Amino acid sequence: MKFNRAVHHLLLATTALLFFFPSLSDSNSENIIASLLMVFIGTLFIYRLSVWVPILSNNNPFISFYLKPNVSEFLFYILFVLASSYFISTTTFLILSGWGIVSSMYFTNVKIRNFELKGLRSIPLIKTLLLAFMWTVIGYVFALKNGQVSAALFSKMGVRFLIIFLICLGVDLRDIEKDKQAATTTLATYFGFNKLKSMMLVCNAGLSVWLYYISFIEQVDLFISCLLFFILLRLKINHSKQTFTLLLDGTLFLYSLLHFIASYNRFC
Repeated sequence: MKFNRAVHHLLLATTALLFFFPSLSDSNSENIIASLLMVFIGTLFIYRLSVWVPILSNNNPFISFYLKPNVSEFLFYILFVLASSYFISTTTFLILSGWGIVSSMYFTNVKIRNFELKGLRSIPLIKTLLLAFMWTVIGYVFALKNGQVSAALFSKMGVRFLIIFLICLGVDLRDIEKDKQAATTTLATYFGFNKLKSMMLVCNAGLSVWLYYISFIEQVDLFISCLLFFILLRLKINHSKQTFTLLLDGTLFLYSLLHFIASYNRFC
């Protein structure tokens, strides 16, 4: 059965919500519910952009779409984000909006006359680095905002970035045939499926061993790193895209869910 794209986007929006929630633990002045709704609806809207692929141009209309969105759905996302922003501070609104704008640039094409600037996902390695960076930052945004900068914080961010980066590289493995047909160079098309998979397994194995021996890391990170190793070990190039999506995005969702559960006691 083909994995429904709308369900996929809902899963990713929930993942962002669960990663974001622990960052609110030290932010007593924020309206938690409004902030969470803004992240959830905003992330869902951003991933819907991946379906619509908007083009900004000097033509009429100013914004056109490769795949025209449902107008009611489009307005719902915009109004819900604006309504949520009314209940949070200006600083929080600007931070979350900035995060959303950069994320939107991942999908958005700009075309004015003969000038065309494709979304950041068209840049082979940057797209993977950007995805991993954005998924990492959303979990630490308030810690950074409140100036809770420390070596331990950056170490935890670094670990999360590496794990999510490996998950995102798995998406390149999934899209290798499509990227070859489009003449798009990614690490998967450059090294080949088997070689990149082997490199990822070695990197992930090294990360898991390192996580086992360091004291500051959370057990969730070690568990996800080991789980990802065994998922990568079983993945084959002839597996369906739906299988890749289910396993890789499922791992990302599980990662966020376990962090949410681990941090929930701080709110009880």
